[in-house]
Amino acid sequence: MQKERVHMAILSDEYGGTAGLVTVEDIIEEIVGEIRDEFDIDEINEIRKLGDGHYMLDGKVLIDQVNELLGIHLENDEVDTIGGWFLTQKYDVEQYDSIIEEGCEFIINEIDGHHVAYIEVKKLAFDELLETAEQKEA
Repeated sequence: MQKERVHMAILSDEYGGTAGLVTVEDIIEEIVGEIRDEFDIDEINEIRKLGDGHYMLDGKVLIDQVNELLGIHLENDEVDTIGGWFLTQKYDVEQYDSIIEEGCEFIINEIDGHHVAYIEVKKLAFDELLETAEQKEA
């Protein structure tokens, strides 16, 4: 890329199809780590703490981050984000739909079409878990 003075290249896979786009900056960042420049947009805080064990999560937060944050073990081999995970649990969703999993209540706080924008999550106390179980049985 340096020899040809090219800053971008198209990657192809073993079948000759397009696999992606790579820049010189991408290659350098793989070697030395993240490089901040004037074109980088500051990321919005994806996880906001609302209280003890109570968070607002951007739908793009990785499942692994949620697991680490809450000390739980959500798993799904098909998706990477908490918004995607919610949709695999309950596909036809509306605002304020909720799921209780691993002692936590996940509530859709904002949805845009079929994209989960924000999820509120609360770690439930033992008595709240019992109350929820009793409501399901009724």
